Amino acid sequence: MKTTYQQCKRTAQLRTSSHKLGIETGRHGKLALSYHHRACPFCSTKDQDILKGFVALPFADLIVEDELHVLRECPKYHATRLMLPDDIKSALFVDVPSLFEKGSVRRAAQYIEQIFKSRFPKKLVTHKLEVNNAPK
Repeated sequence: MKTTYQQCKRTAQLRTSSHKLGIETGRHGKLALSYHHRACPFCSTKDQDILKGFVALPFADLIVEDELHVLRECPKYHATRLMLPDDIKSALFVDVPSLFEKGSVRRAAQYIEQIFKSRFPKKLVTHKLEVNNAPK
């Protein structure tokens, strides 16, 4: 089984930090100074006012949506992680770069693509068909 274009694309995006996870989207533009915009939306509250207040506390430890959090920890992807072969699971926690070696890159790419599909589902586009109601 070959690695698909989407699997290669998502893997490259993850490795080069050119994705839309909070760690990247929260550091650009107007959001750059607001650390709370990098929070994982599945592990943190979505209320921005609460996050702002929490980040201001001296003992705050915000759960940032970064690559390792998504691959290893985020509960949203727990079921996907459970389906991984044991060698890929252990590489996630011991030696992440080994995921991208020749023997395991295909399975790692499948896992990464599943995560991205779950995190960024395609929006369904509904098209209204216009019916020509011309008189007969």
